Amino acid sequence: MFINKADLVDSDMLELVELEVMELLEEYGFDSASTPIVKGSALLALEGDQGEMGEDSVHRLVAAMDGHFRLPERDAEANLVMPVDNVVAVPGRGTVAIGKKDDVHLYYLPR
Repeated sequence: MFINKADLVDSDMLELVELEVMELLEEYGFDSASTPIVKGSALLALEGDQGEMGEDSVHRLVAAMDGHFRLPERDAEANLVMPVDNVVAVPGRGTVAIGKKDDVHLYYLPR
């Protein structure tokens, strides 16, 4: 959770906002105790400020997300899932299906 514009208020207000965020997380069924909360200023980070509320807060947010979210398991043996967006008949080549592959690896095997 990122509390933005933290550079514009005092520490007491930040503490109240953090408590309210934690209550809202609990209200919606999330575990507020294990949810990382990072305070900073997106505008300062965008402007290149090297302080605690600037770029450092974005780095802390990314580190917190890396530690909090799990990478999903990928099934390498699953069948190809490719929604077909368009089909084109190419003279001399045959029919070509155009689409976006999802969650698989394709390997070219020469004949």
